[in-house]
Amino acid sequence: MTLENKLKFTVNRPSSYIKAKQIKQSGMRQTLSVSDAWYLADNLDVMSEFAEHSCLRNGIMMLSNMTVYSSSHDSFTDGKIDLTGMCDITSCKCDKSFDITNSSLAQRAQHCFKQLSSGRCSDAYVHNTVGATLFPQHYKANLSPELKETLTKTKLQELFGAEYSMVRYYDYDRGCYGDGHAISAGYGKFNTDAFRILKIKFGADARLKNYDLVAVVVKTIARQNVGQDIGRIITNPTSVPNKSGHMATNAFASTVICRDKRTGKIVPVPTQWIISGESTCSTENDASVSSAYYGLPGVADAIEQDMWINDYTIYERLVSSVLQRTK
Repeated sequence: MTLENKLKFTVNRPSSYIKAKQIKQSGMRQTLSVSDAWYLADNLDVMSEFAEHSCLRNGIMMLSNMTVYSSSHDSFTDGKIDLTGMCDITSCKCDKSFDITNSSLAQRAQHCFKQLSSGRCSDAYVHNTVGATLFPQHYKANLSPELKETLTKTKLQELFGAEYSMVRYYDYDRGCYGDGHAISAGYGKFNTDAFRILKIKFGADARLKNYDLVAVVVKTIARQNVGQDIGRIITNPTSVPNKSGHMATNAFASTVICRDKRTGKIVPVPTQWIISGESTCSTENDASVSSAYYGLPGVADAIEQDMWINDYTIYERLVSSVLQRTK
């Protein structure tokens, strides 16, 4: 057993008003591993912007210490975590009928803990920090749909600026292309399984555990001799308008849009894109296909083709670009 697995933190009572017997009966985790403690600390940091809109008075502060002693005759570890501010509420989002004004501090703490420990807490800040860590049977570090950012026109403008109208994309949240057409509406001869395969691959990658795949996006770029460049990285490519009759000098660059599971916020688009195809070989040659589909499935298709020959080079480049942008 590694040292990391041996070390355990004991979680002290979140409030003097909550009794040890109540803690035990609630099913709250009373010890945390080192990785769990780091996870909680990370979530408290990521969710800090939600704290000011939380039911809690001043948010939660995590205080921890660990003592490790080892000699030829004896060894022990002693770790403790105090969660200051937990259950110190000034309002209650999950129970509007609770009378905060005429309740004592003890009554507020008791009420908050009962709601939290029974899985009824609807405060995003509490839910995604102590809820997900201490009561994983009730909560996951994943926001409810109403707290998740989606690809609205305003969000696209924020992400892509003046180029937003030239970006084509497949939206996983809505299950359709940017113009609202579902896959079942037709996509010429192109293989749309690539979107599904990328989603599965992305979801199974431990490095991306904190991120949801929101969309695959493509843009037209100026590029010659594209055939030799498929799968290569291009930094901050600039969109160029489609020029009928001059498609041989244009290509498609592609990347993905992600959302942080812990905050519900869509993160900035990676600066490194993947050159994913030539416009002369794309759906632009098919007059029956909407312009909203041009260049898609983009990097998803390139990754699927590589997977057939057990090559994950393009996928690793994509993951690297996502992680660099989301740190």
